[in-house]
Formats: sequence, structure tokens, C-alpha cells
Amino acid sequence: MVMDKNQQYIKGSVAAVPERQERGPIRKEDYELLRKSQIERSNRLKHNKNTRKRRVLKTIAVVFAFGFALMFNESKLYDRQQKITVINKEISEIGKSNEDMRIQLVKLNGLTSIKEAADNKLQMVIPERGKEIYVDFSKNNFAEVPREDKKSFAEEVVAKIKGLLF
Repeated sequence: MVMDKNQQYIKGSVAAVPERQERGPIRKEDYELLRKSQIERSNRLKHNKNTRKRRVLKTIAVVFAFGFALMFNESKLYDRQQKITVINKEISEIGKSNEDMRIQLVKLNGLTSIKEAADNKLQMVIPERGKEIYVDFSKNNFAEVPREDKKSFAEEVVAKIKGLLF
């Protein structure tokens, strides 16, 4: 403590300086415990961080797999829709062609169109009254050709073997 004679002012601390006591081995043990606890804490934090990373990666993988499956399903649905539209177009075209054929049948089924086709295309003539020939198709006018029952090759072989043995 230093005192100025003129001012009665104390410069410095009036408290007594405490003596430091060195705890040699105890202090080293405390330091070792502190260092071990810091290492354990850092290992725990690293482990927790790694588990969080794994969870995040697993979640990303599951979301990716789900998204891929969804896109695959959507592509299948899109392909099926495309096939359905193509089939519907074909159905409508076939329906139109059926309508056109019906119109042509109605035109061709008329008696005048049949008579014109017979006269012009086939050179048919109308028969005279006395030269007509009638044929009765309800009778069987054809002779029947007798059918021979042919045995299969296996039956013929079996018959030959039976003939030889018995």
C-alpha cells in the first residue's frame, strides 16, 4: 500500500494477499477427470450427431424409394391411359366404318340394285315361262361316300402284337 503524504489517498488494495496453496496431485486428478468427462461428452455428442445423420439418411432413402415407387406407378398408369385412348380411337373408327357399311348394305339390298348387278356384272337374263327349272334342296340328292374306319398306328401295332402272341 502506498500513501501520498499530501493527499491522504491510498493507492492500491488494503486487502491482505492470500497465499496460494498448491494441491499438486489432487489438481492433476481433477484435470484428468475434467479431460475424461470432456472426451466422453464429445464422444456422446459425436454419437448423437451420427445417429441423427443416420436417421436423416434413412428418412431420405425411404422418401426416395417411396417417390420412385410412386413415379413407377404413375408411369404405368400413363401407359395404360395411352393404350386406352388408342383403343377408344380404334373403336370410334370401326364404328364409323360399320355405319358406312350399313349404309352401303341398305343401298345394295334394294331390288333395283340387285337386278342391275345381275344384268350388268353377271350377264344374267330373266328366264322365260316355260324354261324354268326348280330344284328341291330339302332332299339329299348326293350319294354318300362310305368312310372306312382307320385305326391309329398304335392300335395297329397292338393288334399285330396280340396276333403274334395269342
